[in-house]
Amino acid sequence: MTDTAIRKQNLAMFDRLTSDILFDIFKYFSQKDCLQCMQICHDWYNVVPTYAHNVWSTINVKGTRRFSWQTLWLEFVGEHVKELTFTNWKERGLYTMMQKLLDRGCNNLRFIRFERCNTANQARFLPLLIQLGAHVTDMEMELHMSNVAFLDVLEACPQLARFSFIFPSSHAYSMYGLYNIEPNIVTNDTWTSYFLSSNERQQIWEKRPILHGMKGMVLDAALEKKTRLEPILRKCPNLWHLVCSNGVGKTREETIIPSYDTTLIDLDDLFTWCPKLISLELNTDQGREANRLCADFHDFFFKDRAQRLQNPMQGLQYFMTYEGEDYGAERIGPLLVRHAPSLKYLTLARAVGTVTPHQDWSFIFQSFDTAPCLNTLVLKSLTYQSSALTSLLQHCPNLQKLIIENSLLMPFDLSKNLRALPQLKYLELDNVSLQLDDDLDGGSIVRLFQHLANEKGNKRSCLEDIRFNSVPEVTHDFLIAATYIPTMKKIKTFLDSRYYTDEGLLIFGERLCRTSIESLDLGRIRALPHDFLCLLGDLPSLKSIYIQASYQPNGVLVDGLGLGEMLYKSNSLESVFIDEATVGNSNKLGNQEQVDKIYEKYEMPFGIMPHSRLIFQRRIHGKDNNNNNSQPSIFLL
Repeated sequence: MTDTAIRKQNLAMFDRLTSDILFDIFKYFSQKDCLQCMQICHDWYNVVPTYAHNVWSTINVKGTRRFSWQTLWLEFVGEHVKELTFTNWKERGLYTMMQKLLDRGCNNLRFIRFERCNTANQARFLPLLIQLGAHVTDMEMELHMSNVAFLDVLEACPQLARFSFIFPSSHAYSMYGLYNIEPNIVTNDTWTSYFLSSNERQQIWEKRPILHGMKGMVLDAALEKKTRLEPILRKCPNLWHLVCSNGVGKTREETIIPSYDTTLIDLDDLFTWCPKLISLELNTDQGREANRLCADFHDFFFKDRAQRLQNPMQGLQYFMTYEGEDYGAERIGPLLVRHAPSLKYLTLARAVGTVTPHQDWSFIFQSFDTAPCLNTLVLKSLTYQSSALTSLLQHCPNLQKLIIENSLLMPFDLSKNLRALPQLKYLELDNVSLQLDDDLDGGSIVRLFQHLANEKGNKRSCLEDIRFNSVPEVTHDFLIAATYIPTMKKIKTFLDSRYYTDEGLLIFGERLCRTSIESLDLGRIRALPHDFLCLLGDLPSLKSIYIQASYQPNGVLVDGLGLGEMLYKSNSLESVFIDEATVGNSNKLGNQEQVDKIYEKYEMPFGIMPHSRLIFQRRIHGKDNNNNNSQPSIFLL
């Protein structure tokens, strides 16, 4: 049989398939597969798009030259398209493509995204958006290349509930005036643009419709509050999630400094316009460390969704802000005091480079009523009295996570604060000095943790994760004290190699079996002796070990026999990282049976090199003959 005959036979078999079978087949195809199938024969050119609606419900239309030349994919679009992304489009090409999609019936979208696009000509953009966005509920603009008439855009999509404008291009500020210039206003009647005075513009804003459906808004841009930000917020009375992070704004002349006079909204006014806000993030674009805190904030917000639906509450529940110029305790504090009963997550920090003198937060902390719902509290680089912080914590009976950073001048009263927080599970102190109460604990951290572990009922400590970084008072006594808490799962700290002893480290290892330890992260360690490593190998739930060297020429001195014993005995370890390791007794990992077992569990042979980085990582494809579970692998870098 010839190739042509075989092909005809296969096509005939395809034609005999029922539509439900064809739908099932094509749902496993990629968009590229569909395009290839379409080119097999003339009949398939018309048939394939009919059965590939599910595959083409989400499309990304790219503004590259190669993509714009291709038109075959347009046969697959229509009213079944629900999610649409435009990427890397200049003005003329974007408007042309939007019209092509409309001509194909692509007017039933639920989500639309513009990434690296220019929409400076609002007179052309908005009429097209009105047609595409009639049913859109979610819109995103990322890395936008031009200014945006925000209210016009929001009104163009009457069903819009969530809007994000993030990471605008510097050209949007320098060339198009994103910060303080409202783009040419377009009338709904003529779609012609004209310039208006500020008074005329204000009158038009007042006549604009209220955006009742808008629930969530993210504005990661520096926007002048009087001309740009306030008009938007005045029209969103049902807003419950708002992010105004201020972005990184640069005009042609100077960097935009967030301040109460420029970009920072008055909180009393904000809650007058948006009384239903439950989540608020202000002035948070403050660099890498702020990104980590923001990620924690967002993670908690989304994880708490089920709880919000099950137990709906009124009032502000999630709040994160950095101080700015003329924007500190006096302007922020009253809002916190009013919403203390509903707050679940609170982050307060001071922006780097703020010129306004530090404001003392003590009077706000001491004014707090009970915050029964507060789960997480983060304080960074703030000024307050130690007693005021203790007063605040005493009014947070259900606090589970506490992070304090950069408060060396305000000692953290460990004795009083931990006693006030029996529900605390996570404690992170960074660049903080500790204070112990001589009357309560005799100045002993071990005695404090013994007391916390011996409390009755719900007063007993349930700490699971402690992380101390740049805390001067941390010695082996701290490590030993942590082992008195049976719920302890993670310990991360930097020790001072001058003030801890090998005997203290060994006692710590002996007591770890009384905890639920899963992760151990120790910095500035001089050595890992044999007995200590053997004890780690006996821990039933220890999954990860991370060791950083102290400041000494030989790095971390690791006993080879102890390392071999730990690897041989442990059935739980998933990853081990030892930085700057110098391994001793490297030729004696144990007896022959132990060595064979180690080589069986770890796929790569054990090697040695001074100042090496040892990495042990469990690999999926490694199998242990005894239990068929995946086993770790050893890497020596």
